[in-house]
Amino acid sequence: MKTASANREIARTQYEAAVDREADPNRPLDPAIRHKLESARKKPEEIPALLATVEQTLDWERTLHASAQEGLDKVQVELVSILQGIAGNASVNLMRLKKVLSGGEGAKIRLNVMVANDEQIGTVLERTVDDIETEHTRFKEDQAKGRNISEDQFSARLTSSVRETVYQRMFVNGGEGDHLITIEHPNMREGRPFRFEKDGISGGQATALTLLWTIKLAEFAVVRETANLSSTTRRRANTAQHSIVIVDGLFSDLSKPELIDESMEAMQGIKGAFQLIGLIHSPHYRNNWERFPTLIIGRKVASIDDRGRKSEAVAIEGKRQVRGRVMALTYGASDGNAA
Repeated sequence: MKTASANREIARTQYEAAVDREADPNRPLDPAIRHKLESARKKPEEIPALLATVEQTLDWERTLHASAQEGLDKVQVELVSILQGIAGNASVNLMRLKKVLSGGEGAKIRLNVMVANDEQIGTVLERTVDDIETEHTRFKEDQAKGRNISEDQFSARLTSSVRETVYQRMFVNGGEGDHLITIEHPNMREGRPFRFEKDGISGGQATALTLLWTIKLAEFAVVRETANLSSTTRRRANTAQHSIVIVDGLFSDLSKPELIDESMEAMQGIKGAFQLIGLIHSPHYRNNWERFPTLIIGRKVASIDDRGRKSEAVAIEGKRQVRGRVMALTYGASDGNAA
């Protein structure tokens, strides 16, 4: 009897210790389950009812999980379909862009890029979902550490990051080597094709290539907008197109004007009217009237009246080439707030 009693006491002690471990307040446990578990500590006969409750809870959570998984699978299928649609449109436009960039007789830009296929799109989506989950985890950790980041700020930042990342991952190497961009410019590297690397070109070359890229994109914009029109309608639309490009700092670091001349040859391929406006900050700039028939020079003028009030204005001097002659005109603008 003494042995049985001792064994029973040992069993009860072990049972209560096990219950205490499971009901530990620091463990993530449903409050109702914890309450019933604490009650069953002194009343082992309540364990069967507790197990039935736990089983019901598990069944309910399994149902929720299955429903959530079904919804997630459906969303992923829809997202893949959306990305495939985007990829289809991007593929067509990429072909048009390549044709424009590599067209013409002068400087060219060649892209070794293609749009991701269906398998790669699935990988893009999986990686993006992983990135989102990682960012959410970090956000929760930052909140727990007391860092002041609002839900709206996080959502806006995450949305922008996901959009940029998806677009980048939608375009992959075209399979013609590890370089993505090749430049062919008659006045660079003796006209030999070379890989575009930011650190491998001078400031003047960068200016020329930026101008070339800008002009080519203007041409591409016209091609893209009129691509789906009938031939007759496209001709009328091309004639009506008016493109304006403003470049701040144009020619600021240019040492060889022929670089720009070659880049500007690309303007000959643009349909419709094209206007290039360059904001030039160099005091030593000499205008090429064949390229820019209109030159406007602005000078900042400041004055103080007899009450000590300061006003600023911009005095503008314009020159226009007309039939080989340079005509000059001057005019000014001032409203007290001009800079």
